[in-house]
Amino acid sequence: MLRVFLSWSGERSKALATALADWLPRVLPESAPWISTTIPKGARWSDVVGQHLAGDHIGIICVTPENTESAWLMFEAGALSKSLEVARVCPVLLGLAATEVEGPLRQFQATVFERDDVALLVNTLNEHQGEGAMPTPELNAAFDQHWPSLEAAVQQAARIPLGQESVAGVIRAFSRFGLPEPVIGNSAFFAEGFESHGLYSTACEVAQMRLLVFGRKNRKLFDKEHASFFKALRGRTEQGFDFRCLFLNPDAPSHVLAAAHADDSFRGQLVTAITAAHRMLRDAGVEPSSHMRLYDVPRAFASVVVDDSVAYTPVRFAANGRSAPLTKSGFAVINGGSSLGLDLVSQFEDIWTSARPSPA
Repeated sequence: MLRVFLSWSGERSKALATALADWLPRVLPESAPWISTTIPKGARWSDVVGQHLAGDHIGIICVTPENTESAWLMFEAGALSKSLEVARVCPVLLGLAATEVEGPLRQFQATVFERDDVALLVNTLNEHQGEGAMPTPELNAAFDQHWPSLEAAVQQAARIPLGQESVAGVIRAFSRFGLPEPVIGNSAFFAEGFESHGLYSTACEVAQMRLLVFGRKNRKLFDKEHASFFKALRGRTEQGFDFRCLFLNPDAPSHVLAAAHADDSFRGQLVTAITAAHRMLRDAGVEPSSHMRLYDVPRAFASVVVDDSVAYTPVRFAANGRSAPLTKSGFAVINGGSSLGLDLVSQFEDIWTSARPSPA
C-alpha cells in the first residue's frame, strides 16, 4: 500500500488536496492518500499529523499563489524532506509556473497542474509501489478515464476567491518583472456606498481644507441634508477653504450623455440638479461660477477629494455601453500624496481647467 501525505494551506490548496485524495485511489487502487481534514474528532491533532509525516511514503504539497510562504506548508515540506528522499516530496502547483516557486520548495521537482505533468506524477507514484506497480497500459487507461473528473474538481478549486494573503504573492510576482515596491498602508477599500448620502455627509463634516467632487448630477451632495455645510461655506471659502464641483454638461455631445446614464430623461435631470445647486450656492452667498463647472468629456472614474484623501471608483459600463449607477459601488480611499492620489487630483484639475463655468 502506497501511503501519500497531502499537505495544504488555505482554501484553494485544501480544495486541490481534497480532489487529489479522492481521485488518486481511482487511478492507483493501491494508494492511500491522507489529509488532515480526516482527523477524528477528539484526537490530538499534532500527534496524528506527526505520525503521518514520519510514516508516509510520498508527500504531495499543494501550492497556490497565496500560500507560497505559508509557515505551515514550509514546516510540513521540511518534515517530509527529513523523513523521505527529496525525490518523494512532490509540490503540485495550481495557478503557478515552476519558475515562480521560491524558497525551500525550489529543491523539489514540481508538478504543474496540467494533464501531461500530472500524468508524469502518477507514473512516478506508480513506480514507488515497487512490485505492486500497475502495468503501464492499465495505468494509462485508468488515467485517461478519470482525468476529466479531477480536472473538473480542480477547476472548481481554482475559482475559490483569493484571500488577502494572496496580495503578497502578487507583489512578489510583480517584483520579479521589475515593478517598484508598492506603498503599503495608504489605502482602504469599502465594499459599497459611493455616491451615497453617507459618503457626502462624511465629506462635508470632516473636510477642513478642500472638498473637490468629480460627479455627474451631484444631487445628493446639494441636498438639504447638507444645508449646514453650505450655510457656512462663504465664511470658510473666505478663509481659504477650496470647494469645487464638476457637473456633466447637459449640452455635452449626445454620445457622452448616452454613455453617462441609462435614462433617456438624463439631460433634463442634469438641468434640474444644476439649477438646484445654483440656488443653494446663491442662498449661501457664494458665486456658483467660482465653485461649479461643466465638463463634456466621457468620465472613466468618479472621485471625491477630502483634504489629503481621495475616494474614487471606476465607472462601470453595462453591455449597452451606458454607465451603471455608482450609489452602491465599492470604492477605495487613498492617500492624496501617493502617486495615484496625486494623479487623480491632477486629473480633476485638468478637467476643471478645461470645463466651463456653469451659467446662471
